[in-house]
Amino acid sequence: MKNLYSIILFFSIIIVACKDEKKVAVPADLIAQDKFTQMLVDIRLLEGAYSAHYARIDSSDTKIEAYYLTLFGKHGVTKENFMSSYKFYALDQNKMLQIEEAVVQRLTDMTGGQQDTTKTNIPGV
Repeated sequence: MKNLYSIILFFSIIIVACKDEKKVAVPADLIAQDKFTQMLVDIRLLEGAYSAHYARIDSSDTKIEAYYLTLFGKHGVTKENFMSSYKFYALDQNKMLQIEEAVVQRLTDMTGGQQDTTKTNIPGV
């Protein structure tokens, strides 16, 4: 009888573990993928320019948060809107990989395939 319970428990765990993933609700304020991709391009540029001036993003006396807020304002979104969209896209690994590859491609296109750390479109950086 004990073995029967063990077998039932084992198969119950397998069934639950192999169950199809639940569909994640799309946020009402989801940023369109192309706009989200462009925002990530701008964020990479911002972080690169910032780190060139202040060494490390996480330890500088000059906080990067204000620059992020300026960037979000430029795109007409809030931090919360961006984060909810980021979390939504990040739940789909294939989608996020596609977005990140597009970000890399756009950054590469901007530099003509060469690294150029002297230019940025972010005001104040």
